[in-house]
Amino acid sequence: MVSRKRHRAKHVSQSTGTAVRYSTAGEQSLMLVYGDAVRRIDCHEWQEKLREPPTPGTLLEQHAERVARLIEGGQIAQALADAAFREAGKRDLDNAKMQDILNVVLLLAQDVATSWKTGFHSIRETAAAPSAKLHLPPTVTGREPEGYAFYALYPEAFFEAAREARPPLGPSYVIGIRSIGTSLAAMVAAGWATQLLYSVRPRGHPFGREISSPDLMQRIARDENATVGIVDEGPGLSGSSFAAVVNGLRGAGIPDRAMRLYPSHFGLPGAESSSNSCAVFANIQRHIMPIEKLIIDTPIEAHRLAHWVEDLTGPALRPLIDISGGKWRELRNDPPARWPACDLQQERRKYILDSERGRFLLKFIGLGNVGVQKAALAQRLSASGFAPAFLGLRHGFTVERWLDAPSATPSTRGALLPFIARYLGYRSVHFRDAQMNGAD
Repeated sequence: MVSRKRHRAKHVSQSTGTAVRYSTAGEQSLMLVYGDAVRRIDCHEWQEKLREPPTPGTLLEQHAERVARLIEGGQIAQALADAAFREAGKRDLDNAKMQDILNVVLLLAQDVATSWKTGFHSIRETAAAPSAKLHLPPTVTGREPEGYAFYALYPEAFFEAAREARPPLGPSYVIGIRSIGTSLAAMVAAGWATQLLYSVRPRGHPFGREISSPDLMQRIARDENATVGIVDEGPGLSGSSFAAVVNGLRGAGIPDRAMRLYPSHFGLPGAESSSNSCAVFANIQRHIMPIEKLIIDTPIEAHRLAHWVEDLTGPALRPLIDISGGKWRELRNDPPARWPACDLQQERRKYILDSERGRFLLKFIGLGNVGVQKAALAQRLSASGFAPAFLGLRHGFTVERWLDAPSATPSTRGALLPFIARYLGYRSVHFRDAQMNGAD
């Protein structure tokens, strides 16, 4: 017998859906532990930022600031849409105020897209005036978009994926699956050059989601030759969120050939997927721009990660070395049987860069305001002797001096526990903000 229980851990900061299997008295169970990181956003402060020019800095820094505004706008739109969703009895109905905020998010996405495709030289200034007409609450509480915070999910990748495969002539609808799908869908809409941007919230069992968006389904069904893009991160364990939107469109008479999926990776749904979810990903066109093609191996110099950090590291002598997902263990002299354990899926994306100035570690820590906060933390930990020399932040990636791991000996192991104790004590005293502490 297999039972499924869902547990939401309010203080877990990094997990979109970690599955833990355990058995009790012969009964196998699956417990899902979800991160529930939320952040209170000052809506009026966000509107004020949109009226201001980018903070003086490099072109890349100004681009990163535009991305931060897009991410925050997506969080505000998600929070407002979810509030309307609850008020309507867990349905997504026509809502003029929601379309107003989505239109502003789309304008912000167009700003990011214009900056990106011109190598950060051209930035639109179109979102401030429409945003001033929004009647927003003073604050909202929005979910932290985990793809931006942890998994090196760049909104620019969705713009490029959409630009590479624009739909045929006819109405083009883009549906973002909340939460992170709100801003990702705006980037797909920018790539498609369409204004028809919407968002939906799947509901129900995490492995069997459904949507209730009758107004949107009817509107799309009335448009002959419509193409529909469905956007989200994932698929995860089941792929049921994507499948829920596809099933809703099918129910309205929209054929599979009119749909396009924009997930974050090429993989199929995981172990908890249904035959329907698997068929969705097998039969409907998918468009993905992998990060390697976006910022690692791209021929466009302005888009290359190695170029972003060149002022700190000097020119790279060779291609970056990917040490994500436990690959860093290959650099050790130990045989694989003696490699340390690691959680491959939860590791941050990271690279080694070699230049004439030495060896450097480039590690993803987050886009937008999350990345700025974590960079400040990394800088303080470095200055206090708890982390390698911190050199800078470049659009989601920190730059640090590379340190070779010391050999494990009785003396190094004996010094480890006191060092960990000092580290945790330092964090508990100097980082009292629960979002940044992690030492309790």
